[in-house]
Amino acid sequence: MRRWFITLLALGLLATACSSAGGPVAAPPPASPSTAATESPAPDVVDLVVTPEPAPTSTIVTPAPSEPSATSEPGRGRPEVDVAGDIDLAPLGTYVVARDGAGIQWSNVDGQQVRLEIPVYDSPFGAPRTLLDVNEIDDVEQPVSLTNWSDGKAALVLRVIAGGPDDDWLIVQAPARPNNSYVWVRRSDFDFGFTDMRIEIDLAQGAGLTLFDGSDELLRTAIVHGRDSRPTPTHVTFIERGIRGQAVSPAYGTAILSMASFSEVLGTFGNGMPENFLHGTNRPELMGQRVSSGEIRVPNDILDQVIETIVPGTPVLMFDSSSETGNKQAIIERTLTPASTIDFLDGGDVAADLVTDVTPQLWHRCPSAEAVAAGQLLCRMGLMPSEQGRYAYITARPDAGEFSEEANANVIAVYDIPDGEPRTLVHRRPDGFDTRVALRNPAWRDEPLVLWPLEVTPDQEWIRVQAPIRPQRQSVWVRASDFEFGYTDYRVEIDISGQGNLTLFDGDAELISNIIVSGREGRPTPLGASYIDVVIRGETLSPAFGSYLLSIPIFNDVLTTFGGVLPKQSIHGTNQPELMGQQVASGHVRLPNEVLTFMAEQPGGLVGARVVTVDSTSIAREQAIQIEESRPWTPATTTDPRNQEIELADPSI
Repeated sequence: MRRWFITLLALGLLATACSSAGGPVAAPPPASPSTAATESPAPDVVDLVVTPEPAPTSTIVTPAPSEPSATSEPGRGRPEVDVAGDIDLAPLGTYVVARDGAGIQWSNVDGQQVRLEIPVYDSPFGAPRTLLDVNEIDDVEQPVSLTNWSDGKAALVLRVIAGGPDDDWLIVQAPARPNNSYVWVRRSDFDFGFTDMRIEIDLAQGAGLTLFDGSDELLRTAIVHGRDSRPTPTHVTFIERGIRGQAVSPAYGTAILSMASFSEVLGTFGNGMPENFLHGTNRPELMGQRVSSGEIRVPNDILDQVIETIVPGTPVLMFDSSSETGNKQAIIERTLTPASTIDFLDGGDVAADLVTDVTPQLWHRCPSAEAVAAGQLLCRMGLMPSEQGRYAYITARPDAGEFSEEANANVIAVYDIPDGEPRTLVHRRPDGFDTRVALRNPAWRDEPLVLWPLEVTPDQEWIRVQAPIRPQRQSVWVRASDFEFGYTDYRVEIDISGQGNLTLFDGDAELISNIIVSGREGRPTPLGASYIDVVIRGETLSPAFGSYLLSIPIFNDVLTTFGGVLPKQSIHGTNQPELMGQQVASGHVRLPNEVLTFMAEQPGGLVGARVVTVDSTSIAREQAIQIEESRPWTPATTTDPRNQEIELADPSI
């Protein structure tokens, strides 16, 4: 475990942690639904294939008066403490969002800020603590940090069980195992929010998910939930945060919404905490069946509507109306127990949290004090236009960009933030001599400029994209008006372990798989997730490239240039097929010409196809893929377009 040290400022916070903490009061509950944001844990994988039954239909219900639900009444779900004389139980739908800068700052041995963590408490005025996830299945305990992310990452959202804006201390639901546990936090670390929205998930045969606005039913849908050996637990929980499903896999459909709900039969899942997510699907024909690992799957179009309607902090009631102990009234009246915690200084490393490690987030903390004062604690990013969870890509419109004499071509500007100043990307070289990279339209060989979209703003005017530069996983903004969306079902998985292997998928269907030539020890094939931006005939370049070349906008980690240009990666054919299975390339992946031809000539083409390159030498291939696809994104390095002190470089193959 890494050794951590607290800064002097953090020590000051620790010293004052036992004092009263009243802070300014933000919008108190109840109020009309506000827009919200959240943090997040980790999803799960597509489960076993079953013979599909006819899928129950999803319906959108026009709001109509209905009997008020017992869940809308205050005083439901009591902690295992008598709070009557101290603070009142909070109405369902009450949540808090961590304030900007709240928490204790962890630093590493070099004194650099690592993260802000909100401490928890076993009781008011106690010592600062860190949550502990209790994995009784594997008999393992792991610290769970309540990280207070910076703007643009996630926002830390918690469900309030007891307390209000005028109290110094609050009881909140603990986002750790066991389910139905609680912990104390300081009111001064949070702003209050409230929503009338409520999600009810009935796990009984033939039931499903219903979204309510108070007593009005907004929509109802069939679901997929946990199979007999991996059942979905019944309890009251809440939406914490969310990411786009395409950021991980088409199996998750439109989006993955994190809930503070954990499997009660799995110790781990995907090497992390077995959280039960609410997510979309690329298998809508399975609706109505119990075939998941505990997570809830719904049709993508329904999930889109849920995301447009709710905020993080929205309560979720997961119950079984056919069960005497798990029906709705029973889960509402369950007694909550104290969460396990450890000394704050012993927290150290943090449990794996896929949904917060992946960007972009669906919600984040609103940046302005004015928004908070108006009760808008969380701001939502726009949903990516989607087609049933397929991979999205964007292609520059033919007339987009402005002519640059230096580039002798039209150039599309990039931006550090929406509505910012036009910028140019900076490519960081291993030798320290950085270069500028302009987004030429058309690109260097007159092919269309294709980018990988990560998120769009709610007004659909700005798109955050992968920056086609080094280092990897950098992002930048472009104007949506300069591009058109396209979609593909194709996916390429490359594993460089052993002899190496490449597999092409069309959705879930495996089309072809073959051993490869990969990078040698001094020039390894870079790992990571990206996409195919260009398909080129190999003979137009060199006989060494075989029948076709599939360009991938990531770059070799050790080479400064290759053939006089930036070392952009590719998958290509070969005039030396006898080398298959060897690691002798300069980072590129080679395949037999007949395999490349089969791939390149697929109906609709491979432009926009997702590519993930992994090394499964020491871990399972599925886990290696999840690691590469979930690495965080960082803002790209840019410069003023007029800055000619940095050379303009050619990134083409």
